[in-house]
Amino acid sequence: GNQDLLPDDRWRYAVFSELRTKPGRALSVEAFFEDITIPLEQVAFDDGSFGIAIVGDAQRWGASAKLSWPLERLLPGGLLVAELEWQDCRVDDPHTGETRSLNFNLPLKSSLDFRQDLPSGRLSWGASVQFAEDQDLYFAIADNPFFRGESIGAFLEVTVTS
Repeated sequence: GNQDLLPDDRWRYAVFSELRTKPGRALSVEAFFEDITIPLEQVAFDDGSFGIAIVGDAQRWGASAKLSWPLERLLPGGLLVAELEWQDCRVDDPHTGETRSLNFNLPLKSSLDFRQDLPSGRLSWGASVQFAEDQDLYFAIADNPFFRGESIGAFLEVTVTS
């Protein structure tokens, strides 16, 4: 391996605020900026081979919000949680000459989660839906679209006591 390859350095600057009203009800928001030094990415070398190398310094910025809302009036023990995150990222790739996003930087993602803890205290159930926007991945061979897509999940928890 190449002993000169080191993990990237990141400085993260963020502003965060949270508002809590009634028990279980909360809204949080955050805005952030990251300064990323010596990020590692997959690149094509001059000899036609490819591998991991350091690309130019990068910056990432974005914002997120999370809302938790109890559903006691409709469903005792119910809770709804919604999250939204937007981010953008730029790096000047010295190997391709392009200004692009870092790999696996999903521009927009969101989720909606529901759970209900039943009054018996022994059973909980819920479901979640997650969405994420497409992103291009920059690999040595080609510029490949990467689609995170949607995912849907459900769960059932049973607490067993002896």
